[in-house]
Amino acid sequence: MLRRSRSRSPQPTRDELLDRWLATVLNVTRGDTDRVSEACRDVVDAFCSVGTVDRLPSALRRFGHQLGAEGWSLADVAHWIGRLADIAGPGAIELDRFDSGVAFARGWADGHLQGVQNGECIDGLTGLVTLPVLRLRLRQVYEQCSMLGLATEQVYCLVVIDTDLTERSPLERDAALVVLAEQTRSIFRSGETVAVKDGRVLVLASRTDDTRNALLDILAGVRIYPLLSSGSVFGWLEDLPIAGELVDSYLIDVAA
Repeated sequence: MLRRSRSRSPQPTRDELLDRWLATVLNVTRGDTDRVSEACRDVVDAFCSVGTVDRLPSALRRFGHQLGAEGWSLADVAHWIGRLADIAGPGAIELDRFDSGVAFARGWADGHLQGVQNGECIDGLTGLVTLPVLRLRLRQVYEQCSMLGLATEQVYCLVVIDTDLTERSPLERDAALVVLAEQTRSIFRSGETVAVKDGRVLVLASRTDDTRNALLDILAGVRIYPLLSSGSVFGWLEDLPIAGELVDSYLIDVAA
């Protein structure tokens, strides 16, 4: 499943293999990089010790678990293992074994389930999902649209709703955000992904006139709430990037 064409260049040393693989994985992930680095090191050490003790399946399972817990898809994890095989060259046959694939897939499944259950996916104040969940959902819609031959940016958009509450007390800001979150959730109730990040509400929705009208309804509706009417609530429709590979940098910019 993960087999790749191998070059005939000399097999890299353990340190070279680790450095080159880390450059691939850590260039994409922006979660707990220390834990991801340790998981990568664990896999490389196990891979390089094959023939003395078979630690590779266990290391791959731990790697899959760590990335799954951070919200990365199974396709991403498989891609990174495939990338390691490419870097390792002809000696990477152990990474192509069936039990190796099963190991990291099981680890990913366990980690993904843990990530959903550990509370990091839900904002404790508003009950909305967090940015990692929105990121995962965005990556899913890119995959789905690609399978259907659709341009994702023409099918979906991101609704951004922000407030100017910097002069309020923390208690007032939190209360206003709860009201805004509830108002948004009451309008977008047809399966849209509604997330929150640092006081900004983000909604992944269909790119239609109904979505634009829903945003206008929210902006008009919040005026009846004293906590929000005395401040400034504004919103806009944000175009999605043209490629799924740009999702991470896109979300960093939008949520800033």
